[in-house]
Amino acid sequence: MREEFIYIISGEPDVWLDGELYQLRPGDCVALCAGTGIAHSLLNNSDSDVHYLAIASVPEQDGCYYPLSGRRDNVPDDLANAWGSRQRGIHNGLPESRWATPDDRDPESTGCE
Repeated sequence: MREEFIYIISGEPDVWLDGELYQLRPGDCVALCAGTGIAHSLLNNSDSDVHYLAIASVPEQDGCYYPLSGRRDNVPDDLANAWGSRQRGIHNGLPESRWATPDDRDPESTGCE
């Protein structure tokens, strides 16, 4: 599993953490610890470019789990089951520009969960 660190240089992206959005500004940072099962994504819902620095460890054994689709790579069953059962917020993890309707924020309307 990899450790990740994101530093916002310019722009105002949102960080998606387990179905909840948090707006970031220049100078903000996010540390993502390995093995927590916290799903995450950086989204640009603004009309401006976002520039950021991302730093990640490169472990010998790495894995990914995508809880909204259930797709995984190199993640043991016990971790995938534990991470998949975590309580998440209602945001579907897509940038607003990819929503078909404003109701797409709700996973029950999109079938994401």
